[in-house]
Amino acid sequence: MHRKSSISIREWLENSNKALLVTGIRRYGKSILLKQIMDEMKEDQGVTDDHIIYMNLEDMKYAFIKNAMDLYGYVEKLIVDEEKYYIFLDEIQMVEEFERAINSFHATKNVSIFITGSNSWLLSGELATLLSGRYVSFRVMPFRFQEMCEMLGVKKEEASEKEFMDYITWGVMPQRFYFKTEEETKVFMTDLYDSIVLKDIFWRGQVRDVDALNRLLEYIVLNSSQTFSPTSIAKYFESVNRKVAPDTIIIIWKR
Repeated sequence: MHRKSSISIREWLENSNKALLVTGIRRYGKSILLKQIMDEMKEDQGVTDDHIIYMNLEDMKYAFIKNAMDLYGYVEKLIVDEEKYYIFLDEIQMVEEFERAINSFHATKNVSIFITGSNSWLLSGELATLLSGRYVSFRVMPFRFQEMCEMLGVKKEEASEKEFMDYITWGVMPQRFYFKTEEETKVFMTDLYDSIVLKDIFWRGQVRDVDALNRLLEYIVLNSSQTFSPTSIAKYFESVNRKVAPDTIIIIWKR
C-alpha cells in the first residue's frame, strides 16, 4: 500500500537539495517508505539501479561500518561517475558521528541523501546543529483509520464496529496486520514495546532502573485520559511498594 506521505516526500524532492531524515518509532514503515521512493524514482525518473545506494545499517552485512569514516569510505567507492546518486541509509543511528559523513557527501558529491532513524536522539535538537541545517525532517506517523481499512480490504464508509474495535484494541502499527492470530499479534506488540523501551528510551535516557521505567510507562498509559503529576505518580509507586521521589520522576520524564 502506498501511503500518502510518500506523495509529500516526492513533492519535497522536486524543490530541495537537503538530506531527508525520515523518523518514527521502530516498525512504523520507514524502510517500506524508502523502498517506495526508490521504486518511484526508477519508474518516474528513470533512475538506474547502479545510481541508487541502499544500506540497512542494522544488517550484519554492514557491521564493519562503525563510524563516519567507515561510512564515507564505503559509499565513496560506489560513486564512480559525475551523475547524480541517490543514497538511502536505513537506521543511521547505528553509525557513530554519521552526520560528519552526511555533511561531507553534500559538500563534495552530486547526491541526494535519504536517512531513517528510530531513536530519540534523531528527534532532538542536537541533530539540527550537527547537520548544519542541511536536512529536512519527515516524521512517519501511525496509520489513520482509513489506511487501516485499506490494509484490511474494507472501505472506510463500510467499516463496521469490528474494524473500529480492532483499531482501538490493537492500534495501527503497520507490521501487526501481517499476523493472523491474536496470540501472534500479542507477541509482536510485546516485542515491539520491549524494543522501544530498551533500545531507545532506556539506552538514550541512561535510565538505571528498568522496572521503575516500565511502571512509569504503565501508569501513564492507564491514566492517559486523566491529569497526573510527579506527586501522583510517586504515590502510585508507593502503592506497589516502590519508593520513588517526585524529583526522580521529573528526571526520568525529561530524559
